[in-house]
Amino acid sequence: MSNKTGKNKKILFIAYYYYPNTAIGSVRSEKFVKYLSELGWDPCVVTIKDKYIKNKEESRIEVDTKIYRAGIIYTFNNIYLIIKSFFFKRRIDNKQNPDEGSSSPIFKEDYSHISDVPVWKKLLNLLSSFPDAQMGWIIPATIKAIRVIRRDKIDFEYSSGPPHTCHVIALLVKKFTGCKWVVDFRDPWSTVKKSDNIDSSLFRWMERRLEKIVIKNADMIISTTRELQKLFENLYPQIDKEKFFAVYNGFDDVEIPVCYKSTKTGQVQFLYAGNLYRGRDPHFFIEAVGSIMEKDGLGGVNISIDFYGNFAVDSNKIHHVIEEYSLEEIVSFNQPVVREEYLKMISLADVLVLIQSPNPDTAACVPGKTFEYLATGNHILALVSSGATANILSEFSNVELAHPYKTDEIQRAVLRILEKIKTQRGVNSDYYEKLQKYTRKKQAEYFSELLNNRL
Repeated sequence: MSNKTGKNKKILFIAYYYYPNTAIGSVRSEKFVKYLSELGWDPCVVTIKDKYIKNKEESRIEVDTKIYRAGIIYTFNNIYLIIKSFFFKRRIDNKQNPDEGSSSPIFKEDYSHISDVPVWKKLLNLLSSFPDAQMGWIIPATIKAIRVIRRDKIDFEYSSGPPHTCHVIALLVKKFTGCKWVVDFRDPWSTVKKSDNIDSSLFRWMERRLEKIVIKNADMIISTTRELQKLFENLYPQIDKEKFFAVYNGFDDVEIPVCYKSTKTGQVQFLYAGNLYRGRDPHFFIEAVGSIMEKDGLGGVNISIDFYGNFAVDSNKIHHVIEEYSLEEIVSFNQPVVREEYLKMISLADVLVLIQSPNPDTAACVPGKTFEYLATGNHILALVSSGATANILSEFSNVELAHPYKTDEIQRAVLRILEKIKTQRGVNSDYYEKLQKYTRKKQAEYFSELLNNRL
C-alpha cells in the first residue's frame, strides 16, 4: 500500500486509551496523532466507546481526526462482578463509606499481594483476563478496524499497549487485511509480575507464546526507551533486530514552553503529581523529611509536600510516619486534577518529586511525567533506582537522584536541593539544548521517518 498519489499517507491507531480518556496511556497516541498530522500523515483512531471511559476530560482534544468507537462484550468475570455487586451492594457501600473509618477516601488499599486464590477463580480470571481485563474489546474493535482499513486503504496500523489486547486486535487485523503493522510497547509484557488472581504457569506460558507471535508478525516494534527495546531484543534473539526501535514519550513544548524560572521566596513546595501504586511508596520520602526536621531542621526553610493523584498504596504506613513526625500541616494528599491544571501546577512548584518502584519490572521504563517535569526547568527530586529513568535524568543539572526506599540517600538529596534553592542555582547553560531531543515533535518526526522507510 505505497503512497504513489501524493496524498497524505494513512495510519490507523488501535488505542484502548484515547481522548477524552484521562488515563496517562492515552497521551502518547494523542501526541503521535497530533504531530503525524503535520508530517504528511492522515491518522484515524479506533478506541472504546465513551460510555466505557471512567474519567473524561472533554476539553483536551488537539487535532480534528476521525475517531471510530467500538463497544465491549462482557466477559465471564464482568458478569460475575455485576451479579456480585448486585447481591452485595449494601455491604460494599457500607464498607466504602468514607465516614466510617479513619482512612482517606482517596486511598485505595493494594491487595495484590494476597495469595491462596482458589483454582476455580484463577480459571475464571484466565478465561476473562487473557491477555488482560480488556479482552472484551477484541471482537468489536477487530471488526471496526478491518472495515476502516479496507474502506480507507490504510497504509499502516499501530497498536499501543498496555492493554496488550490492542496488539491481539492488530494481529487479527493484519491476518485479515495484510496491512503493515507497528507494535508500540509502552511497558514490558510477559516479564511483568502478575496478580495472584491470574498468575499460573498456564497463564505465563500462554502470554509468552502470544507475545512471541505478536513480535514475529509485526513489521516494526517500537518502545518508549532503549532499555525496553533491548529487553525485547534479548527475549527474542531470533527476531531481526532491524525491527526494533526506541521512540521516547517526551514533552509537548506547545503545552509547556521551556523556561528557566527564578526561585520563589517563602515556602518551598515539593509536589508529586501522579498516581501512587505498584511500589511507588512515598512513606520513605516523608520519613526522610521528617527525620531532617527532627534532627537538624531545614535551615529556616518552610516547606509543603503535596501529592495529587489516585493512591493504591499502604495508607497505614503513610499515616503512621506523618503522625510520628507531626507532619500533618506539611503533607497533603489530594484528588487528581485535569491535565491543564496539572501542567500549571508542575510549572509553579519549586521541587517536583518523581517516585518509581525499584522493582525490576520497571527498570526499562520511564514515567511519562519525567519529560514534562524536565520541561519546567524546576528542581527535581528523583526517587528511582538504576535503569532507564536514572540514565536520562543523570544528564540534567536540576535533578537529584536517590533510591526510593533508602531514607539516608533521600535525606542527602533533599538537603542538596534546598541548598541549591538557597543559593539560587538554576540549570546549566546547555540545559535547553539537551532537552530539545525529548520534545514530542522531535520524537514524532523520528517515528514518521521510520514509517516512511517501510512504505
